[in-house]
This record gives sequence, structure tokens and C-alpha cells, in this order.
Amino acid sequence: MKNNFLIEAKYISLLSNTLTLFKNKGNNTYNFRCPICGDSKKDKLKTRGYIIHKEGTHFFKCHNCSSSMHFDNFLKEVNSLLYGEFMLESISGKEPAEEKQRFKTDITKFSKRRNDKFVPLKELKKISQLRYDHKAKIYVDKRKIENKFHHKLYYVPKFKEWVNKHVPGKFANTTHDEGRLLIPFFDENGYVFAVQGRSLKPDSKLRYITIMFKEQDKIFGLERLNSNRTFYICEGPIDSFFLGNCVAMAGADTSSKYSTNSNAVFIYDNEPRNTEIVKKMEKCISEDKKIVIWPEYIVEKDMNDMVLGGIDSNDLKFIIKSHTFSGLKAKLEFTKWKKS
Repeated sequence: MKNNFLIEAKYISLLSNTLTLFKNKGNNTYNFRCPICGDSKKDKLKTRGYIIHKEGTHFFKCHNCSSSMHFDNFLKEVNSLLYGEFMLESISGKEPAEEKQRFKTDITKFSKRRNDKFVPLKELKKISQLRYDHKAKIYVDKRKIENKFHHKLYYVPKFKEWVNKHVPGKFANTTHDEGRLLIPFFDENGYVFAVQGRSLKPDSKLRYITIMFKEQDKIFGLERLNSNRTFYICEGPIDSFFLGNCVAMAGADTSSKYSTNSNAVFIYDNEPRNTEIVKKMEKCISEDKKIVIWPEYIVEKDMNDMVLGGIDSNDLKFIIKSHTFSGLKAKLEFTKWKKS
């Protein structure tokens, strides 16, 4: 079996590019912005998260929120995919089988070969790697997306050019190209099958552009999903970050195995005047699925707007749990909601 200290050191190195302002201070001590509490909101250069060496192992400690835990628990908290690999290697003493070929994915063979790292993404910087004053970082911060999700988002300076490089001829005209927030879609095993480019311009006529690399249901967040217990299906990928065990059905078919799962609870945007949303909700209720009907006092359009409007995560969970309905009760609440 490998020395666990060495395995921990290896995974600290792998994790480092997802930790904002990461620095190796020497003597097995590492410093970065705490991804648990987000560190200081006033000073973007504050780094009060530490990984330190003690008695042959590593520990995480934050001097802002006082979080303290062994390295394996910290890794589990901030990067579940790496944590799975770490546990496999720690228990068996062997590197994951895909380790040697992980960085060799050829996009032209994507349907035949799959790896948990999509090589073209390696050309780009994660939001967690950007300076605090970068426009994409500012956009993500303004949306109040927690730091622990910043390593799942990327910035692409020229979206259409990047797509054409890997999917030749996808865009015939790249004249009006722009930098976009890149949102990768992972499947249950952490393999990338699609990306979505979100414009950073407030007046953009085409806010989202989705590129599929493999044909399957367009569901965001599957790598974080536990479908064996209550889980939520909302509309937008960004909204799914604000609720635990939540995925986004970004245009996917509502007949998928996830939407027909009895543990699923549907969350649609709070837009009673939107004909398309009303039809989807009616269909959902007619199929006796569980659905959230927003109360009259909620005026915001979606979960992200609710958080921006001052509703904290605990209140959001309570509102959703207490306004989940099915059957006749869902029909009655839906009728009231439509008139609001």
C-alpha cells in the first residue's frame, strides 16, 4: 500500500488549481481562499484557508469560519470526483484505471472513448483560477454562486472560435464572437457530454448557446445527483447550485429516467404569465408528479433571483419543502398560482 501521506500530497496538488489564490508555503503547508465560507467578501485577496502537515497526515483549517477537518473530509466537501479517486487509491494502493489515459481524449472519438477530463477544457481557466477583478469572476460572484462551485465553471475568451476548433464548422460565422462563461455538463460518472456558453453581456440577444458532444438527455448536475433520495429538477443550470441534490433539465425530455423517478420534485420558474411554463406544469401535475408551486409572496422569477433578493439557502429550502404538492392539492395550488 502506498504511503497515505504521499497520496494526500498528490491530491493536494491535483486540487490546487481549483483553490483560489493557492500558494505552497513550504514545509507541507498550503494557503488559499477558504472554499467553505468564501473567505472575506470585502477583501478578495484574503487567504485564510490552510492545509497543514501534522503527525504524518494533512489537515484543513480556516482562520475565518473556523472549519477544521482531516484532508480527506475537506476533499470530499469541495471536490467529490477527486475524493472518489483519492479513496480508491488510498484503499487499494493503486491509481485509478483511467489515470494514465485521462488526458488523451480525442474529441473526434468522443462517442467511443470517454474520460473524466474533457481535454479541450484544459485550454481554459476555471473561474476559481481567475483574478477577483476578471469580468467572468465578477459575474459569477454577482450571481452569488458559492466558491465551492467555481471550479466547475470556466471562461472561454472566444466561444465560437473555441467550439469550431473542436467541432469543425459548427459556427459558419465567427465575426461577432465573444467571451462567455462556460458551463460543462457531466454525466453520472463525471464525463463531459455538453457545454453551455453564457453571455456576460446584459443586453445579449442570445444569452445561452448549448453544444452537445454526445447525444443524451440534456440534464445538468448528474455528477452531483443522488437519485435514491428526494432530489429536485429545476430549469437552469445556475439555479441548481442554490439547492442541494438538484439538477437542471435544460431542455431535456421530461420522459427521461430522472423525471420519471418517484423521488423527483419539479421546480419551474415563477412565471404564471409564461404559456410554455404553464403547459409544462400542467403536464407535470396531470402525470401526478411532485411539483413546487411558489407562494404568492414570492415575486422573484427563479431561485437565483430569490437568493439575490435576500432569501438565504435555509429559507429557500423551507419554502420549497413546504410548497411541494402532488395530485389534487397540486391542482388547487396551481390554479391559485396562475391567477397571481
